[in-house]
Amino acid sequence: MDKDTDKILRRALSPDAEPPKALNAEILRKAEEKKTMSIKKRRMALTLAAAVIACSATAVAAIKYLSPSEVAKEATDKSLAEAFQSENAVYVNETQEYGGYKVTFLGMVSGKGLSDYAAQSGGEILDDRTYAVTAIEKADGTEMSYDDEVSFLATPVIKGLNPVRFNAFTLNGGYSEFYQDGILYRITECDNVEVFADRGAYLAVMDSMSYNIDAYNFDEATGELTRNENYDGLNALFELPLDESKSDAMAAQSIIDDINAFWDTDSDTDSETDDGKLSETDGDVQIVLTENENGEIEAKEVK
Repeated sequence: MDKDTDKILRRALSPDAEPPKALNAEILRKAEEKKTMSIKKRRMALTLAAAVIACSATAVAAIKYLSPSEVAKEATDKSLAEAFQSENAVYVNETQEYGGYKVTFLGMVSGKGLSDYAAQSGGEILDDRTYAVTAIEKADGTEMSYDDEVSFLATPVIKGLNPVRFNAFTLNGGYSEFYQDGILYRITECDNVEVFADRGAYLAVMDSMSYNIDAYNFDEATGELTRNENYDGLNALFELPLDESKSDAMAAQSIIDDINAFWDTDSDTDSETDDGKLSETDGDVQIVLTENENGEIEAKEVK
């Protein structure tokens, strides 16, 4: 989008202004003038023009955040950026606000070979993955930065399964993130959760380095997971848009059995953290998780 077109959109989207009658025609003319503009950008301009005329609030949201594809591109993952432009990608754009933070679940995509960076666990290449993109910002509008002394966790949780055991760590998860315009963009990845589509799953986003049992209520009898309304912090909970036709009961049960078997062994032995199932590496720091006597997940950093 060229600067003139951008100015037109910004002027039209200001809170005190109404879109001028000639906005649509002007944007179309500018798009034609920009001979070097790619087809993708040209289509974006047309979409925004239509959104302005239909509902300016929707267009504001479209401009404010990077798209999942743009987030992947900024994270230097060309293949994932392309995957987020495919028919398999789902754009969600749902925002929740708790504990002084706003979290927008931008979208997700699942499948094989979607990233330039192959995840590994215990020497095994993990090729079939789910990627979820979120944007986290402060509710008061002040900018987020690396100087903030707060940690976040975005993790899938499977309906009916104890989230203490079944989360991004045990599903071979990881993430990449960056700050832009005061917003923290995060790509969370883990084993493909589409196999659980018949059960359903959530994306939980909290202000914690590891799963916080105080942030959510899990009913062991019914398997229901809900937000703890009395929790004084961030505890967003989004429904994952899973295609039930892609569920795989046998594959899901195999994952469940493996994770339960892992937890049912003595988790204090060194060998059980060597395969990376309960650790997350960030540069030279490894975050190792253990389960205490109360069944709570504890995290510590190991240099």
